[in-house]
Amino acid sequence: MKYKLSALFERTGKPKEGLSSARWAALALWLIAGSACFALDVNKKMGKPTQEELSMTVYAPDPEAEAVVLYSGTKVSYRLRADGFWIQTHIRKRIKILREGGKSEGNIEIVVYNNEDGVRDVLSGLSGYTYNLENGKVVKSKLSADLKNEQRLDQDYVVKKISMPNVVTGSVVEYEYEISSPDYLTIDPWYAQEDIPVFFTEYDITVPEWFTMRTNQTGREHLDYNQEPENFSGIANGQVLTGSATKEHFEGHELPRIRETGHIMCMRDYMTKVTKELTNITIVGSYYKSFNQDWSHALGDLMKSDYFGRLCKNNTPPDFKWKKNGSSWPEGFTLKQKVDSLRNLLWSQYSWDESYNLYARNIRHLDKEKAGNSATLNFALMSMLNEAGVDTRPVVMSRRSMGRLPLMPSRKHLNGMVLCATDPADSSCVYFDAASKDYAVGVIPTDFLVRKAFVLNPAEKTFRIVNLEDVCKSSLICSLDLSVDTDGMLTGKVAVNHRGLEAARFRSTYRQALDREEYVAKLASACNVEIGDYETENLDNTRDRVTERYSVSRQEDAADGRIYVSPFAGYDFTSPFPDETRDLPVEMTSDASVKIDVTLHLPDGYEVEEMPGNRNLRFPDDLITARFLYRQEGSKVKVTYSFTRKEMFFDINQYELLRNCYSMIEQGGSERIVLKKLP
Repeated sequence: MKYKLSALFERTGKPKEGLSSARWAALALWLIAGSACFALDVNKKMGKPTQEELSMTVYAPDPEAEAVVLYSGTKVSYRLRADGFWIQTHIRKRIKILREGGKSEGNIEIVVYNNEDGVRDVLSGLSGYTYNLENGKVVKSKLSADLKNEQRLDQDYVVKKISMPNVVTGSVVEYEYEISSPDYLTIDPWYAQEDIPVFFTEYDITVPEWFTMRTNQTGREHLDYNQEPENFSGIANGQVLTGSATKEHFEGHELPRIRETGHIMCMRDYMTKVTKELTNITIVGSYYKSFNQDWSHALGDLMKSDYFGRLCKNNTPPDFKWKKNGSSWPEGFTLKQKVDSLRNLLWSQYSWDESYNLYARNIRHLDKEKAGNSATLNFALMSMLNEAGVDTRPVVMSRRSMGRLPLMPSRKHLNGMVLCATDPADSSCVYFDAASKDYAVGVIPTDFLVRKAFVLNPAEKTFRIVNLEDVCKSSLICSLDLSVDTDGMLTGKVAVNHRGLEAARFRSTYRQALDREEYVAKLASACNVEIGDYETENLDNTRDRVTERYSVSRQEDAADGRIYVSPFAGYDFTSPFPDETRDLPVEMTSDASVKIDVTLHLPDGYEVEEMPGNRNLRFPDDLITARFLYRQEGSKVKVTYSFTRKEMFFDINQYELLRNCYSMIEQGGSERIVLKKLP
């Protein structure tokens, strides 16, 4: 695709009468230079960036873009080797750096499956170059070995980190590599979109005639598609095997970037992508195998891992100082209290290294390092609880920030773990995480609140599927006792109770501030009040409730014998959805409820002249409800606000309703009571 210069002339119009040919030529040259960002042809040749690519300063379809993918090509094919089928993925990419912020595109990470149990992908053919225009000449810089390093992410993956040389604003960066994998059952999704715009991308996958594939294309952007026949050959058991194959081709043109936006847990879930799933291999008359795996196979594979399954047994750290058994619990101790007591004991000796993982390091290293990843701490706590007679099991999932589980069951897609403890007396259960210090027992981080998770029973080698979206509640209860004097000065006391996920959120928000003074200053600014006598309760423990108490003051508007009072001092009703339109669904972190009770004491000699009307707001199917209730009781006005949200996910076609709902709540929270001086 190419943007024609003639189109610019047509929009510019004919030259004005009297414009000299010299000046017209100068204008034409200026237009040509200024339109370098438009004159782009698809260039698939590696090592040969075009003059247009090197000269462009702005990407016309997205003038604010800091970088753009000029070309991206992915080719997937199968190879039949002596040890079986392998899948090969060849990647080629060229990126233009347009602004200073786009220079980070020169830092590349290649994640490779490299299981310590012995199943490993092979990375080969890695090369890269950076091209810059310097004094009109193209300067080419080659990727060198000292700009590459490798580190292990977990027991299944390593990441190769690459820093392309001499990347500056204006650079063209290109690289390519190939990954060969013996795990031919799993085909990584192909993402046509990225977090920067993509000018042209293509995806080729060649499938032998013996393979049956299931294809799923998702996302909003259009992809062109075609297929054509090819030949296939390989060696199996010393014999040449030949047959036909189908080459499928997908390509996308001028795909917009996926913009970071609020209320989305994983942007990749909404990128335009193609997912392929191998369902069976059939060689007529000689071989058939189905790969319609269910999760029992994938979870069984997980339980065989030395870094997961083996650790489901007794793995209390050898030097851990504790002694507890089921008969020594204090009488009346609840399941939550048992879990909480041992979790606090674990925390007294070890800390979390702030990395989430499905696989644990050797728990015996805890005594030396005094810190571990989330899985290491969870396995240690699980062993302690089981030894103490509390039936505790691992719960595994794909965390929300890592994307939804794809079609093909595989342990590769699992990346998170929490624990579930059960009380045999009433079959009740609680979920918890040994790494999350801000969370009470029975409350887990929102990243784990997924629709599909697996509670494993290692002893019986079974599992059950659970929905974790509703296992944690979030609530805020606020009471305000306020008075207003004849000068319009509003003063009073505020008590706020944060419970469940809201308590954990509050603890985290509070600790993000430099100190107490900074947090109070931010709270006062958000609520437009002065705050004093601030104190908290249960901030530094893991109880389910955290309480704030403080005094507030604010000068209300007063004129002509009237006082205009905003009763919700200390609460921010600002809508989280200011944008009129939205391209993506809305994902909330959890269900939520809010209740605010206000008692407003009227000043002597004043009466209520005007009071907001009661409001009752309902989202369809009561997914959201909100109420504002006003009533006068003698010299007091009592106001109640209640809010509940019972859904975490709202589709794009619900956004207008959702935004209007929150806008009406914001409006309701800003309404004022008018007091009038008695004659």
